[in-house]
Amino acid sequence: MLSPDHPLEYVIFDVMSAQSNVGLDSGTTGPTMPATANRMLIVNMWVGRLEIIPIAVLLGAIFQRLDLFR
Repeated sequence: MLSPDHPLEYVIFDVMSAQSNVGLDSGTTGPTMPATANRMLIVNMWVGRLEIIPIAVLLGAIFQRLDLFR
C-alpha cells in the first residue's frame, strides 16, 4: 500500500494514530487512498477501540471452535 508519494514514517504515524484512536493525520489518509488501505485502517481503529486482549480472546475462540487452533 506504500506509494512513493508518502514516506514510511508518515504511514506508520497514521497507522499508530488509528490504532490508538487519537485522530491525528500526517496527510496520507483521505478520500483518494486505496480501498484496501482504508479497510486496514478501519480494522486498526476497531482493534484499538476494543483493545487487543478481547480481540485475541475472540479470535482464539473462533479458531478453537473451527478446530484451527491446537
